[in-house]
Parts: sequence; structure tokens; C-alpha cells
Amino acid sequence: MLPRVAILKSAAALGLLGLVALVGCQQSNSGNTSNRASASTSTAPPTTWPTTASSLTTTSTAVSANLRTCPLFGATVQTATLQDPAITEASGIAASRANPGMYWVHNDSGDSARVFATDLSGAATGRFTIDGATARDWEDIAVGPGPAEGSSYLYLGDIGGNKGRSNLSIYRAVEPGILPGASGVRGSVPAERIDVLYPDGLAWNAEALLVDPLTADIYVVTKSGEANSIVYQLAAAQAVSGSRQTLRQVASLELPLGFDRSVTGGDISSDGSVIMLRTYNRVYLWPRLAGESISDAFTGPPCSVQIQPESQGEAAAFQQNGRDLVLTTEGQFPAINTYPRR
Repeated sequence: MLPRVAILKSAAALGLLGLVALVGCQQSNSGNTSNRASASTSTAPPTTWPTTASSLTTTSTAVSANLRTCPLFGATVQTATLQDPAITEASGIAASRANPGMYWVHNDSGDSARVFATDLSGAATGRFTIDGATARDWEDIAVGPGPAEGSSYLYLGDIGGNKGRSNLSIYRAVEPGILPGASGVRGSVPAERIDVLYPDGLAWNAEALLVDPLTADIYVVTKSGEANSIVYQLAAAQAVSGSRQTLRQVASLELPLGFDRSVTGGDISSDGSVIMLRTYNRVYLWPRLAGESISDAFTGPPCSVQIQPESQGEAAAFQQNGRDLVLTTEGQFPAINTYPRR
């Protein structure tokens, strides 16, 4: 993880943030194919993924020329804190598709290759080692479809820019199953590794990893407080285990300057209808119309939601209902902040 850079230096910069935040809809809220595990785990049940995108329905009146509608969210609700003491730098969170109520969390650089299972009460449900993976600078996690039809996969992005490295990797593993009511689970799951390069061969820092639930295409979003964030795609057909692939640029995102511009995480709703990226201070959402690609959706202006201040907020996901948001931050026993969609 690259250190947070202080960019907002003047009242003029703050004024610019306020002006750009009016784009879209602005809100403020304060307030391998097998796995092995312990006896408390089960084989992940088949998962049915949507085959078509659905258009967004919302009560918002902020509608753009192409009928994109901004979703609205209620005030922040802190549901709990993450109780596993080994979670000290939560850098990514994703809703499980195989285990009702469960969420996957991972630490930033410095931890071993593992993920943590929890829920919105913050319970220390389990820890799973990702066999065959190395955690140099894991920055984000996603859950989505993969090679085996009907299975749900974990995707882990070793995509951080620590030490200026250009050798990046994405790990993919079948999502492990957890028996209802289990706690203290210990297990492991084998992972496939896909190495990726940027088309210019340079070492960019990225902290957001997305997987399209409709196509299984993978997206990496770069982080910059001074320039546009670039969206790169790895098509599902290219995501071959053991291969080395070049990413393709599909979008350039012009966001406000400073901490509102530094993309630190993201997700796509389970039905594929909304793309979400977070920064230190805001969440941005791009509604996706039926039949659109991810790159098409990024051509529209984002909806903007101001979020509860967090010390080093990087993890963000849609909840299992595909509508509400869940965010958390670095530090031991961090708060779980949720944002219910109206």
C-alpha cells in the first residue's frame, strides 16, 4: 500500500471538491476447482449468476440524458467492529455468494496469503489460507463467476504499487463453504495465478479489483490523487491459470482532486447494474443500463455519496442484497459502516 499523500492544501482546493461533487447525484452521510478445510466447512453450493443486466429503479430525481438514475442512500449505520484480532489492515471486503450472511476480508501488505470470513456483526467466523498464492501487496478482493459454471470464485488482487513493481498477479480460488453457525473455522483453498502487465509496461499503483458478474471479465482501477484513474480490463477468456496477460485500457475516470480522487476499492453489484468505487472520502457509483458493458457505463457521470470519515478507508463492497453498501477501514477492530439504499 502506498502512503496517503496530503493533497488538499487550500480552501480553493476544497471549493473545487464541492463543485465537482455536484456531478451526478451527491449525498452526505455522517453519522483450482477444489478446496480443503476443517470439519466446520462444507463444499460451496452451486451459485446461479445473472445472465443479463437489469436497469436501475430508484426514487432519485437526478437523471442524466441517457436515463441513468442515481441511487440514494440513508445515513451511515455502524453495525459492529471486526472482531478477529488478526485483521489489522483491512484492505478489501466482498460479499460471499456461497455462504448466506458471510463476507470475505483480507489485510494489506505484510500479512500471509489468507482471507477472513465474517458477517455484519463482525464475528471471527474463520480464516482460510490461499494455497499457491503470495501476498506481496494485496489491495482488493472480489467475488464472481469463473471457469466452472455454477461455481463462485474469490479473486484477490496483488496489484499494489509497493516498491514500484510492475509484476502484478490476480489469484482465483473456488469460494469455500462454511456451515451455518460455525466459528473459529480454519481451512485452505488452492488458487490459480494469473500474472498481468499494464500495456505501457510501467508500474502503476492500483487498489480496486472488480469482476463483472455478467461476463466474468476482470477490471483493475489505478489510484492517483493527481491524475485520472485508469480502468483496465482482463477479458474472462484471457484469465487462464498460469498465464501472463497484458491488460487493456477501457476507461479514464476524471474525479475530483485529492482524497476524493484516490480510488482505494470497489465492487459491482451482484446483478451487474451498478459499479461502485470508493475513495478516502466518497463513494462513486455508475448505474449500468441493460445491455451495456462496464466501459460503456463508465462514460456517464458518476453519482457521489459522501461517507463517514475513516482513518484509512480502503475496503468497500455491495452487501449480499446487491443494494446496500458496506465499508471498513484499516486498524485493529475497525468499524463496519453500512449505507442502506433508500
